[in-house]
Amino acid sequence: MHKFRKLTIDQQTLLVKKRGSYLSIRESNSFLINLYFIDDFFVELWYSSNGISVNQIRSFRKLKYLEPYLNTIDISDVVSSS
Repeated sequence: MHKFRKLTIDQQTLLVKKRGSYLSIRESNSFLINLYFIDDFFVELWYSSNGISVNQIRSFRKLKYLEPYLNTIDISDVVSSS
């Protein structure tokens, strides 16, 4: 994830769209937020309300940040129990 965070926002977006597994979408204020899983971490792509351009990217491993999605997704395939 450290290397991912050093990439530009355009490089991160491209990498997530090519290699990431799409999990869910949610709305927050005026943003559409797409959730992906890539390698061993999660990534949120924050789109403006028009859904065209990525304004922000957030990457994380802590499951507590998945709370907004828990009612809509099954993460059992990407989270190991070991």
